[in-house]
Amino acid sequence: MNPRLKRIKIQGYRPFGDFQASLGSLEVLIGANGAGKSSLFEFLKFLRDSLHDDIPPEIISGAVGQQIFHAPGPERFQWDIEIDMGRPISITYQGQLLGPIGKTRITYERIQSTKPLGKKHKNSFVFMDIKNSSGVIYDPESLSLKRQEIVLKRPNQLALGTVTNPALVTLYDLREHIRSWRFYSSFNINNSKIRKSILTEQEPILHEDAGNLSSLLFYLMTEHQSIFDELQQHLRSVIAGFKGMSVKARGGPGEVGEKPGLKLS
Repeated sequence: MNPRLKRIKIQGYRPFGDFQASLGSLEVLIGANGAGKSSLFEFLKFLRDSLHDDIPPEIISGAVGQQIFHAPGPERFQWDIEIDMGRPISITYQGQLLGPIGKTRITYERIQSTKPLGKKHKNSFVFMDIKNSSGVIYDPESLSLKRQEIVLKRPNQLALGTVTNPALVTLYDLREHIRSWRFYSSFNINNSKIRKSILTEQEPILHEDAGNLSSLLFYLMTEHQSIFDELQQHLRSVIAGFKGMSVKARGGPGEVGEKPGLKLS
């Protein structure tokens, strides 16, 4: 079973004074402009990006001058997300960020199971408990690292982002899952980049700006013909006059591209 986000709670971020929702395997968001659809995905992207790099001074990269914290209210926001990691018991990831913008700091992070882990634990098991840049992490699945104290170097970094040891199985898998989140928007497609040649990739994942579309299509065409044919059949059903597509070598060695590499006929 693939990991999935089961529940999300946000307090104090943009339009979310106190927002909570349970999520199924597929959700469709519908709402008026300004209802918070984009802000929800922006917040999830914030979590994803903050596990790659330190939180930037403006909190959301490129959001200089924008209102980040919910108004009226204090300059802080909190999150509490529940993720099913494909194990018998799901886990929750909680945290809080304090402002002001330019001097942000994480005041706490907590990761725990939603239920006790077996007979040895009467309460929910706490995998991570960080307050003001220091604390401890545990992992009962680790054979060599049961308990570890950590002290963060900077106040604007998430402790989960520092878990790079695969021996910390639960925390490492959670970190890698959130880091793998992808957010696709038709407004962010880089049309000029798509039309340039690009190196082929082994098992590529579509970039958020779709810049490696040719490489992805080439991979499907050569390695997963049935999926490629299914994609073509879908395009025929939704695009009038569409007959088929192919991806060919273009540019330097090992490169494919949209013109004339990707041909729609």
